Amino acid sequence: MKLTPPLLLDTLPDDGQPGIATAHVRQRLQSRGMETAWLKSVLRALQRLENDGLARSERQGRHLYWWRRPGAGGMGARRRMGLGEALALRMLDVAARAYQLPWVVRSELRPMMEAARDRLERTPLVDAHRSWEDRVAVLDEGMSRIPPRVDAEVAEVVSMALFKTLRLSLRYLGGKGRLRDRQDARQTLVEPLGWVSRNRLHYLVARKADTGELRHYRIDRIQAAELERPFFYPGDFSLKRHVEDEAAFDYPGLGSKAPVTLKFERPYGLHLLETPVNDTQVVVADTARHITVRFEAWDSERLLWWVRGFGPHVEVLAPAGLRETLRRDAQLAARLYASGKPR
Repeated sequence: MKLTPPLLLDTLPDDGQPGIATAHVRQRLQSRGMETAWLKSVLRALQRLENDGLARSERQGRHLYWWRRPGAGGMGARRRMGLGEALALRMLDVAARAYQLPWVVRSELRPMMEAARDRLERTPLVDAHRSWEDRVAVLDEGMSRIPPRVDAEVAEVVSMALFKTLRLSLRYLGGKGRLRDRQDARQTLVEPLGWVSRNRLHYLVARKADTGELRHYRIDRIQAAELERPFFYPGDFSLKRHVEDEAAFDYPGLGSKAPVTLKFERPYGLHLLETPVNDTQVVVADTARHITVRFEAWDSERLLWWVRGFGPHVEVLAPAGLRETLRRDAQLAARLYASGKPR
């Protein structure tokens, strides 16, 4: 029987358990059918595993004691984890926090993620794999804000319910209640349909079990969550359609699409030539001073906030309601700053 990494790793205890001395590793190998397992050969094989980030050792008196590192029983047990694999797992770990892989899946991946992090940390700083994480970044739109704390246990229960199609019993603190006392949280039974992350806030899309009403629950406002019995996921519900076509997270608004025509000062509208608002955008006029675009969009607060951000550098030509709102805003702003001094 050949002394292979999987066979050797199988003799080692996991981190957190009592370690095993080199001689004891040799005895275990012999008990499993290795006729010629020399102590020095076993020691060299263990040191190779340690160099590959799959095992660790600790000297206690005259003896070296050994443990299997987290993740070594999975991908690493078959062969040494390559730098490409370690980097891919590391970036997946970053993406998992952003895109909310189910907690049950993340817990299974965690040992491999830790092994990948250790593999990269053992790599010289000059290696591109080691430095890649410091060369990429993901930014939020608008002003950066510190997100509210999400209770890890609550998030895990919510994720599990969504993953296994189970009802949830929630103690939920509504928008007004969060400003008062945590005792204002109300108990409600819901059927989870989706998880949406937007601007560093996380929402549970669910329908109320008693009325069937579709609601959005901020996960950081959930005080407690308990798993209940299974339910049938509605075949006519699509989270993608709910978010994109129905623009459910663009509320409040009139709930309808409308043609929008905006006339930008050229420097402020130039980016729309490279990054259109959506597939309906067309350039109506492109001159030395102005760029006018037309597109369809949901009549929503999100659209209003976006247009407001350009201030006096954009003119709303249509729709009339949006133009009137911006006209009133401009009048109020003019009165506010007319004196040049703070009130």
